[in-house]
Amino acid sequence: MAERYGITRTYSDYQEMLNNEDLDAIDICAPNFYHSEIAINALETGVYVFSEKPDAINPIEAQKMADAAKNSGKILMVMRNNRFTQASQFIK
Repeated sequence: MAERYGITRTYSDYQEMLNNEDLDAIDICAPNFYHSEIAINALETGVYVFSEKPDAINPIEAQKMADAAKNSGKILMVMRNNRFTQASQFIK
């Protein structure tokens, strides 16, 4: 796909990408059991994180993600399909 769309740099290891690129943010679309690991590493690198749901595979890992966001000063946001719908905004 990279060749088809003219993408010149690809990575099979996200840590290599975090180390080699000057990123503002990442979107985590990996299997659920990787969400917390990737998010924590990215936040510790100084990168904003948007993750697909669920946050993590258990509350302990989700708390580690929240702590990493707080310690880094970066934003961690997890996808919630309905958070911006009119009904959800009204309830909020």
